[in-house]
This record gives sequence, C-alpha cells and structure tokens, in this order.
Amino acid sequence: MKRTLIAGLATAALVSSGLLLGAGTARAVNQGPYQWCPGQTMSYPGPGGEFLWDMNVCHAWYRVDYGKGNVPRNSPPPPESNIWDGDNPPPSDRCYPWCL
Repeated sequence: MKRTLIAGLATAALVSSGLLLGAGTARAVNQGPYQWCPGQTMSYPGPGGEFLWDMNVCHAWYRVDYGKGNVPRNSPPPPESNIWDGDNPPPSDRCYPWCL
C-alpha cells in the first residue's frame, strides 16, 4: 500500500510539472528567425515589399505581433509593423487556448 501511494504521488508530481512547463512554452508564437539578403525578393517568403530596411546587407528577422515590430512600413494603413529586424524579438501577447 505504501509503495502504491508513493508511486501515485510521484506520477502526480511529474504530470503536474509537465503541464506547467507545457503551459509556459505554449506562449512562444513569434515566427522566425528568417534571413533575407540582397538579391532576394521582399515578397513571400520575404517580409513583404512594404517594409523599409537597408537593402545592401543581410537581415535576420522575425514575424511578431502587430505594433511590436521595429521595421517601419513605407505605406499605411496600418502603420504598425509586425517585422522585427535583429535578435531578441519582443515576446508575443498571443496565447492559444491550451496555455490559458
């Protein structure tokens, strides 16, 4: 009986820690990193032709939530950007139902 109780408690601890870990990692929904270099198209699979950046160097970039990008658009609407150029993009605010 004691062995069964210990096994049950151990299983419960592993399952609950796995669920908590899963809930924490489900929030990462930024897309990337991608790479764009001179000579490649800005259209798909690139970031899009409406973004302005140095066309003479390679860029590592991410798709992020609208309004959190650091690459300006050359034509509104919407003026908000969803492209992050460089490392360390901001965390996403989006959360899928399984991480609530």
